[in-house]
Amino acid sequence: MQAILYTFDGYVYGFHPNPDLAEFETSGVNYDLVDELPEIIGNTPAGYVVKRIAAGQYELEPLPPPEPDQITQLQLALTELAEAYEQDMTDTQLALAELAELITGGA
Repeated sequence: MQAILYTFDGYVYGFHPNPDLAEFETSGVNYDLVDELPEIIGNTPAGYVVKRIAAGQYELEPLPPPEPDQITQLQLALTELAEAYEQDMTDTQLALAELAELITGGA
């Protein structure tokens, strides 16, 4: 018997080929006992995790994309700020052109 270990919310984080069930019970480990390790657990593709959906039933779930690092986040924020500034400048120039046209009477 092997034990498939999973978190309280069902994500498989490992397996144990010779489980000590008394120790598992004492420490509160969540596990399923299986005779043979399911293929999905032994060969999880990169970018995926295995989630337990019911006793003996597992499915692949894609990992969320990683958060950008702080420098990348700052660069993105600065780019957005620069774009907003350029739009404000364009809007201001258009408003000034309309005002000039009103003052000069369209001449």
